[in-house]
Amino acid sequence: MESEAEISITGSVTISRRPDIAYITLYVRTNGILLEDAIKEASAKIEQVNKTLHDTFSEIRETLIRDMYIGESKSHWTREKAESPQPEVIKGLLVTIPPEPDLATKIVDRASRMGCIIQNPAEDRILAYPRGVVMYGLAQYIETEQEAIEKALMDAKENAALAVKILNKKVGALKKITSVETPRIQSKVDTYTLSEKNNTMVLPTSYLSVSPDHVEVSARLAVVFEMTD
Repeated sequence: MESEAEISITGSVTISRRPDIAYITLYVRTNGILLEDAIKEASAKIEQVNKTLHDTFSEIRETLIRDMYIGESKSHWTREKAESPQPEVIKGLLVTIPPEPDLATKIVDRASRMGCIIQNPAEDRILAYPRGVVMYGLAQYIETEQEAIEKALMDAKENAALAVKILNKKVGALKKITSVETPRIQSKVDTYTLSEKNNTMVLPTSYLSVSPDHVEVSARLAVVFEMTD
């Protein structure tokens, strides 16, 4: 019995949508002779910033405080070995707001005046590519992601049709989907690395952009089609 002729092919697509949410990441850094002092100072600073922002901007939907780094001060690395190391504490504040650039700017400026840092100091230790202080995202992504996957399948079928035409064949039934790739699926693999190993504030959605005008949702499929005469 002859085996069925098949073709393996990929399809991909990128869809653009307007963001429905925005995230602001802010940081405080403290040093001290004793670690206990540095922790207390960092906690007091970040709590004060959090309270002030909530009191000032009613549009804020949610905030989250997170420990980013507790350890030796980076400044100690350049000191003489005989000097005692100084502890350093870095705390992060994730602010969730509507996707409004003017509001984001006001919040960042207010936090900066209170001593916040807008670039994660912990990332200096891992040479990570710096992320913007304001990121626009797509929180309601399920329908758009499904649309992207369906269009990627259509793209794969069109690619297959062009390929089998050379052999005077036609595309038959879809036999199987061997892989589906989207930023959300990939982020599940990377979450541990990003959040724990690299001291990075992981945002609640994988669909992000520095632009307040659009967020891209992409999908890539690897599939197998039957070939017919």
